[in-house]
Amino acid sequence: KNKKYKKQRKQKKNMVKQINNNDEWQEFISQNQNFILDFYAQWCGPCKALAQNFEQIQNEYPGVTIVKIDIDTDEMSDVIEAHQVTSIPHIFMYIDGQNKSNFLGNNLGKLKEFAQQVQQKNKK
Repeated sequence: KNKKYKKQRKQKKNMVKQINNNDEWQEFISQNQNFILDFYAQWCGPCKALAQNFEQIQNEYPGVTIVKIDIDTDEMSDVIEAHQVTSIPHIFMYIDGQNKSNFLGNNLGKLKEFAQQVQQKNKK
């Protein structure tokens, strides 16, 4: 009985969170130090392909938070500019609240690498 409960708790920690405005972004970064940030658009094929891997990533790397920002959201233009996003999908890895690394395109290998680093950091 106990094992089942533990598993459910672990899964709850996994999050894919949509950020829709600057206030949400500020609140999120004030509470989260280590996470993966995904800039995408609804119409972007490679973005959709990459997003299909998010569930797999979270199963393999429990506790890793992925945040999504739609580049067509006007309220997010400051955050988009700050990250110099010019093409998508554009993925960033935050460690200790710092933007440490990023990659462009649907690259599952790189996404796993980022997830592994975030998970290791969360364990410390």
